[in-house]
Amino acid sequence: LALIAPEHFSVAPMMKHTNRHYHTFFRYFSENAHLYTEMIPSETIVNLFNSNKELESNEALQELLGINAATKNAHNVNNSMNNRGPLILQLGGRDPQTLALASEIGVRMGYNGINLNCGCPSSAVSGRANGCALMRDPSHVAECVERMSESIANAAKNVNEDVELS
Repeated sequence: LALIAPEHFSVAPMMKHTNRHYHTFFRYFSENAHLYTEMIPSETIVNLFNSNKELESNEALQELLGINAATKNAHNVNNSMNNRGPLILQLGGRDPQTLALASEIGVRMGYNGINLNCGCPSSAVSGRANGCALMRDPSHVAECVERMSESIANAAKNVNEDVELS
């Protein structure tokens, strides 16, 4: 790992393994590693946000996004998770408007970037036309990424997509 430039070290999320302990472990390799959350459905984020639009008091949304509710520090997700360095929110979904709002919420909650999952082969995900099923329509993925990027343009954060090749 010492031969890899710190800005090129990233660790993809793994279902049922990506948690704060996972993030802390990989921070030992590099404080600059790009780490990702597990995929969180954009619809869930938006529904929780719509139930309480005050981010600082929306405990359900904070819990879903991994915010330490004890600190109520919704605008610094890295510190509240005892992490330093880039932490990327990975979203699942296919509706451009919902993905855009979820991206904006994620950035407001302190994430350093947003990732659209286009690679999950799980039937539970791809069966809903999310994950790898999105790649059947690349122009739709482009529209999603464009809307997501527009929604966080003022925050100077990045949106990218995740594709798994086998």
